Amino acid sequence: MDRQKFHASPWENGIFVFLESPRVRKLFREAVLRRDTGAPGEPPDSLDAFPGWLEELSFADQTRGDFTLLNIALHLLCSRGEAMEPVRDYAVEVLRLFWQVFVPDKEPEGMEAFIEEYALFCFQVLYRGGLADIEPVVSERAAKRAEYSLRPSAFFRAWASLARGTSG
Repeated sequence: MDRQKFHASPWENGIFVFLESPRVRKLFREAVLRRDTGAPGEPPDSLDAFPGWLEELSFADQTRGDFTLLNIALHLLCSRGEAMEPVRDYAVEVLRLFWQVFVPDKEPEGMEAFIEEYALFCFQVLYRGGLADIEPVVSERAAKRAEYSLRPSAFFRAWASLARGTSG
């Protein structure tokens, strides 16, 4: 895994392949336009404008100035399968791969704070962006407790995949 690529935009870093087809556009409409996610700002009405909107969601509450968190979240959605998994497990995997980026001191309090931050990020970006389904559906306030599970949405599975040679 070339970790330097994770700093760059997902649309340009070569880690992912994004497809556009009638089926993907249909799933996009169902996942993003018909889902009442409470996302700030109106979701785009076209798949072409979706990446920019997703970036806005991603950067809305982040202090990092790069795409690392979004890219690792997308990478995990591509590689973890279709079963519901606790968001906490996703966060632990992020720490396993990138702990030095997100929690440089390895203190337990810092790791727990990151897990809460990641759970909120997944809710605000992956769920609201139509990229993930969650169970149980929680409020934004409750999302931070990391007591829900997620999986890639049908839209995400049809739209995104790992480029050859980037399985990690």
